[in-house]
Amino acid sequence: MGGEEVISKIAISLTIGALVTLLSAWLIGGNIYLLNASIAFFSSMAVTLSSMKSYRDMVRTRIELGAIDTSSQRDTIEKIEDPFDLYSDDEERREEEENEDLRSVVAEEKRRLKERKRSLSQSIRDSKAAFNPIRLVSYLILASGFIFLAKSEELRLAPYLLSLSVPTIALLFTLSREGEE
Repeated sequence: MGGEEVISKIAISLTIGALVTLLSAWLIGGNIYLLNASIAFFSSMAVTLSSMKSYRDMVRTRIELGAIDTSSQRDTIEKIEDPFDLYSDDEERREEEENEDLRSVVAEEKRRLKERKRSLSQSIRDSKAAFNPIRLVSYLILASGFIFLAKSEELRLAPYLLSLSVPTIALLFTLSREGEE
């Protein structure tokens, strides 16, 4: 399934979430609840979508630079659960590992840990996702909306907090359904 289909499904789920959230807020509490729900929903949606975009861009950049190895036969979960490949069906690999001296295994692990140490430039490059301007602006919108509601004494926490969670729940629901297909 292509990326455009996933994006359209996300847009549809967010639109449905917005309609349901805003309509129910208006029916329950009138215009003040609608105002709280609108500000919370749209600022949360901006934060969620900008975070997704910045992390997607960061991962794509790291793949292009070769920082992420995509050629490995073992997936990430396998590497975490069985880092030394003890439970694989490859008998030759098992025999080789059993014959290795403990000191050589420890020396190899120390060498791997030294290779994994990150330089300051690598850390700065990877932190670009956290300091992405679009993402920072969306957090600024979220904070500004909250401050506006609080200063004008129109803040109602129940619709605000519920509406704040709707985009994240809609997004998680949509992406989890995509993972099942």
